Amino acid sequence: MATKSLAARLFFAAALWTAIGILATALILLSLFRTSVERAIDDRLNASLETLIDRSLDLSTGEFIDPGPFGEARFDTPLSGWYWQITSKDPAVMPLVSRSLTFDGPLQFQNAPERLRGDTTAKSFYATTMQGEELRVLEQPITTAGGQRSYLVQIAGPTTFIENEIGRFRQALVIALAVLAVGLLTTTLVQVRYGLRPLDDIRAQLERIRTGDAENLKGRFPVEINPLVLELNALIDSNQKVIERARTHVGNLAHALKTPLSVITNEANSDRGPLADSVSHQAVVMRKQIDYYLDRARVAARVRIIGAATPVAPVVDRISRALLKIHHGKNVRLSTQIPETMRFRGEVQDLEEVLGNLLDNAFKWCSGEVRVSAVSNDAGEDAASRTLSIMIEDDGPGLPTEARPEVLKRGRRLDEQTPGSGLGLSIVVDLVELYEGSLTLDDSGLGGLKVSIDLPAA
Repeated sequence: MATKSLAARLFFAAALWTAIGILATALILLSLFRTSVERAIDDRLNASLETLIDRSLDLSTGEFIDPGPFGEARFDTPLSGWYWQITSKDPAVMPLVSRSLTFDGPLQFQNAPERLRGDTTAKSFYATTMQGEELRVLEQPITTAGGQRSYLVQIAGPTTFIENEIGRFRQALVIALAVLAVGLLTTTLVQVRYGLRPLDDIRAQLERIRTGDAENLKGRFPVEINPLVLELNALIDSNQKVIERARTHVGNLAHALKTPLSVITNEANSDRGPLADSVSHQAVVMRKQIDYYLDRARVAARVRIIGAATPVAPVVDRISRALLKIHHGKNVRLSTQIPETMRFRGEVQDLEEVLGNLLDNAFKWCSGEVRVSAVSNDAGEDAASRTLSIMIEDDGPGLPTEARPEVLKRGRRLDEQTPGSGLGLSIVVDLVELYEGSLTLDDSGLGGLKVSIDLPAA
């Protein structure tokens, strides 16, 4: 199953090939060592074979005689696994055997290879006796007495010697290769982390661009990644240019529409009558609708700007000072609890639009007290999903629960005596939704209404 981590993909691929390479190395080394051990025991058997032939062959008669002990005590120990024997195809010739075979007589093998007629070369092979004993056998055919007599000299050693040597080597090899594998995997892990470090640098810089701390990617990158960096910087620049063009077009459209509407309104106001009043009223409605949708278009364009970040506390302070002057006759008591480090991931105009509408409503409906607070919701979350919550409360008459959904609809107002177009809260809702946030209305601890908004945090 494919993994989503590039580092894991590289590591597991390297680990797989490392395992295959180490396994192949182990098999090759074991095969070479077995060959080396077999060659060593064959050389040992061959030396004993030459000594045996030299001690037992009577050159004057061309016959073999009992050589007696010839320096290898193991050939004298019964059932030691070290044996020799000299046999003839002539059944009248008694075979000669080592003292280690005194009790069992000549060796007979279950699976000895067949020798071709006339073959006089020495041959080594593995064979199993009739009693099931595994042996390494070296044999040499010899013809004497002018080619009249043929003998087969065989000398054998136990395979346990070979297997013990291979077993010790295998144990040492497993330990050595295990240490090597751990070292290689550790090195691979370090290489993968080091090799992918430039991608971590790019991610960190992109986060700084998104939060407004940088404008583009900077620094020296490997040649394989540098084209990606150039394309990302070009994409960021292109995004900024697209946004600027969109703002320009929106402004041009606003100017192009508002001027004819102003003319229609002035012409309607210069004449009195039902038609003029209707035209004037509809022109005002059209102006409000144009303002609303142009504002929404401008906001939608700004939301997609990369790197916009706005401190929250200064925006609240500016709006609060203006509203305190506007409503100085009410002597509103304002309290704010907003961390200085809190920042909204978006344009300052949008935050001013949201907080301006909400604070204006709070000042308008309060009896004498307004409270603004904010908290961050970033504990244990990814940087891209950090949010902030801003709460605005007043001590006014509040709002019935069943009426709260109505005030969020565009153009709806529950009190026609209070000045306003009824578009304020709906604009706030649209702005919050464009930033993928949320707005809720609840009862305030001050006795009035509590408005809570969740927005992305930088």
